[in-house]
Amino acid sequence: MNYEIIIGILVFLFGAVFGSFYNVVIYRLPAEMPISKGRSMCFSCKHTLGVLDLVPLFSYIFLGGKCRYCKTKFSPRYFFVELLTGLLFLLAYCKYSISLDFLLMCIFFSMLVIVGFIDWDTFYIYDDVLKIFGIMLAVVLVISKKTDVVNNILGALIGAAIYAAIYFLSKIVFKQEAFGQGDIYLNAVIGLVIGSPYIAITSIFSFFVGLLFIIIFRILGRKFEMRQEIPFGPYMCISAVIISTFGSDMVRFYVDNFLYF
Repeated sequence: MNYEIIIGILVFLFGAVFGSFYNVVIYRLPAEMPISKGRSMCFSCKHTLGVLDLVPLFSYIFLGGKCRYCKTKFSPRYFFVELLTGLLFLLAYCKYSISLDFLLMCIFFSMLVIVGFIDWDTFYIYDDVLKIFGIMLAVVLVISKKTDVVNNILGALIGAAIYAAIYFLSKIVFKQEAFGQGDIYLNAVIGLVIGSPYIAITSIFSFFVGLLFIIIFRILGRKFEMRQEIPFGPYMCISAVIISTFGSDMVRFYVDNFLYF
């Protein structure tokens, strides 16, 4: 078997392990529970889960998505977060191989998973999460690019400026916030990673991603009111994954096929 395939499988499993931990963070942080203390347990029967109950992906599959002890069904989202994180790590490996850029994108995708799901549940983006990941991302950027980080700093400033402008304009014109301040800070961190001009594309693309999901939800029967609050962070995170991975290819395709001079 090709060694790159073996490494890819290991990277995927490695990501799934991190995804299992991110499930803990996504649940415990909004509940104000300690993240590093306390064993995982079934929320129904309160039985402490053993090692065989917590193997990423495989435990959920072999136990049929149920608690081993009381047979209560677990949310499929636990499995989905593990699978998604594994696939995102694999995506980073396929694009950058084992490198500092791979490490950067794994940290970046990890932040997007945690922030996206917490915002979906709570309509809130935690500044501390952005600070921790922002520092880690900045350190890796400095190490990998040394002094060539001007474009990344510019991306962070542009990302914050675009959403700050929309935020304050909506307050002035519509007398309400278009989204929370956490979205501004999130866009700044996204801009730090993907730089300029891709942060501008991501900022706009996020609205199209959100519109697409609203249409899908409407088709599935979910109703939305005109002024209903909707978590915007998840759509920003999806947009960031797409543009950070395929942005240059998308721009090239658009220029080659739709721009004529």
